[in-house]
Amino acid sequence: MFKLENLHDQSLKEIIDESKEKIAQLNSEWTYSGESDPGITLIELFSWLKFVQHEYLNKISPITIIKFLKLIGIQSKKNRGSHTLIEISEAEKETRIPKNTKWLAGNLVFENEKSEYLTSAHILNVEFNNPEETLKIEYYKFDGIRIFFLFGQNFRSKSKNREFIINFGSPLPKNKKINIYFKIFNIPGMKRNSINNQNNDEFVPMAQIIWEYWGTENGQKGWHKAKFKDKTYNFLFSGIINLKLKGFHEASQGFYPIRARLLRSDYDFPPQITKILVNIFEVNQKNTVCEKIFFKKNQIKYVQDEKNQEVITAEIKISTHLSIYGESLFFIKKNDSWIPENNFSIEKDIESGLVYLRTQNTDFLKEISNEQEVFMLISYDKKIRDKVIIGDGKGFSPQIFNINFEKEILYDSFEIIIGEQKNYETFFKIWKRVDEFFASNKNDRHFIYEKTSKTLVFGDHINGASPRAGKDNIIICSLAFTEGEASNIKKELINKAKSDNEVLKHAWIRQITEAKGGKDDETFESVKKRSTETFSKINRIVTIEDYKKIVLSTPGMFFKTVSILPTQLYKNQTYQSAITVIAQCGDSLKLTKSCKKTIALRLEKYRLLGTKINIIGPEIIIIDIKGKFAVNSAFKEEDHIIEKKIERFFEKLNRNFGQPLKYNKIFSKIENLDCMNYIYDLVFSPSGKCTVKQDDTSGDILVPPNVIYKLRKFNLNFFIGRKY
Repeated sequence: MFKLENLHDQSLKEIIDESKEKIAQLNSEWTYSGESDPGITLIELFSWLKFVQHEYLNKISPITIIKFLKLIGIQSKKNRGSHTLIEISEAEKETRIPKNTKWLAGNLVFENEKSEYLTSAHILNVEFNNPEETLKIEYYKFDGIRIFFLFGQNFRSKSKNREFIINFGSPLPKNKKINIYFKIFNIPGMKRNSINNQNNDEFVPMAQIIWEYWGTENGQKGWHKAKFKDKTYNFLFSGIINLKLKGFHEASQGFYPIRARLLRSDYDFPPQITKILVNIFEVNQKNTVCEKIFFKKNQIKYVQDEKNQEVITAEIKISTHLSIYGESLFFIKKNDSWIPENNFSIEKDIESGLVYLRTQNTDFLKEISNEQEVFMLISYDKKIRDKVIIGDGKGFSPQIFNINFEKEILYDSFEIIIGEQKNYETFFKIWKRVDEFFASNKNDRHFIYEKTSKTLVFGDHINGASPRAGKDNIIICSLAFTEGEASNIKKELINKAKSDNEVLKHAWIRQITEAKGGKDDETFESVKKRSTETFSKINRIVTIEDYKKIVLSTPGMFFKTVSILPTQLYKNQTYQSAITVIAQCGDSLKLTKSCKKTIALRLEKYRLLGTKINIIGPEIIIIDIKGKFAVNSAFKEEDHIIEKKIERFFEKLNRNFGQPLKYNKIFSKIENLDCMNYIYDLVFSPSGKCTVKQDDTSGDILVPPNVIYKLRKFNLNFFIGRKY
């Protein structure tokens, strides 16, 4: 018999009770409902079956949830390594650093994402030229502690003749990208919102700056514009500026100068720096053990054989770590596929950081356009020589291969090529890694890498293709490892390069920032939590709080105070709704034009149709304070206790715009001080451009909604005694 006490779930009990209540409706002669009754046993059994069915229908597997989340654009975040900046100093001569050079912090491996170039030129001094002052500062003073205004301190948007000059002791190379790092001084307690690729189009630059160098270009000597890429956003953030000189850098008054000129300024704060460094670049934590490189036809240089004039050799320059120190496979493009080519040679120049790849198989290039990819080089670490070839395709489903890698694979880095036979040639195609075959059709070249079992899984010719039969036709073409969150390390730990380059062997390598951003694969629970947060994100601004949150997240800005004021009329035009945004950037009393435009761009994508938005800055009311006080013997005038109490009161008052100044509140705060006996006189005198109202009876000051207060002077008199 089915025991009801074992079925403790309340919903099941409700099903059984409901069934028993229907007995009388169906058969009035059935009056006994005890457990010993066979009919009751059947009722309990069918109720349990119904309960189980409901439970089954109500269950959704984690895989199904992930598929549902993908349909609404939410995918699990993959692992990635951290990133940081390193400095190479004391370089004896100029040298190229190949892409993916290994930089070591103990067992952690970091790599530079692109080829870099080191200069042996050193900074000697920096000149600051502006209408306020002309300074020449020796380079050693840029120690990260001293603070220097780049273009002066007290300037407006129309000010001219503002520049700074960096003087080198030797010339910078021609047509080479040189990195210069600027460490920006951040005002304590104030942090700008970051600017990234997603919100870059919402940011209006606060200044226009050009870089120039002294030298000869196209036969003309003087100042010439340099190509540059600014990652500091005109010195708002610490970062790197890439410079490239198109001509020859030459000396002027014993130095080799470059300069930055300020053409237009709309800064909320004048930029300040504490440090300038050369030969700085970003590295990411990963260890690439296999890479593929594509070459277009226009990258090829043709060399004619001196002995046999009919033989033409195609030559390509490469600069990657694995192409120099690893082993390589070479492929030629044919009919949208890649076929192996054994007729090639590689010449390695470690000191220059270059590899010269040459092949005489050039006949097929005649009918190919210049922008088309024609060659592919796969280079791999010698340590994985026996693992690059995964195995043989079987031609049927399912196909599973063991991949015995002890390290965690960087998700996006893992790719393979698989070959198939046609007319006695093996044609290779690139296959991509996916999470599952749910969205793959029968022709998609996808594979799954199971982390727990360390196996490759291919499709079943229904969801995802499966490798064709062949010998050693499944090959890794791209693979890197990462330590994920464990790669987030403190600065000063990266101190060595894995390279035979003599310049790097003798140079000083230093990690100047903390390594941040390393992440492990996102867990299922984290994805579900993030999906809930995604639905709670603001897509349209409706409430006052919505406006405030969006304004406070404006890229490139930092705010001290933001207020939102609903209004119904703007410039004599009626709208369904109108909003006035009042914003103060830090301690600046002026909201610049660029700041207003950036805030407007930020709000535009969220604004409801028919809503007018007005953006204004603060107005200042200057307050002079006069008072006469009777104090006791505990009072010391040099402590300025009353002045400090008043200043703290106004600091709290300025946390929101347009707050009325209540006379009785500040009066009571001063009156309650232990040193205070009696207040004979306390007068607040306001002045400013905007209109204020002062109640003659209460002494309260009423101001417009965008006002903040600024204390100018105190005129306070004290005497020891009591009320007389």
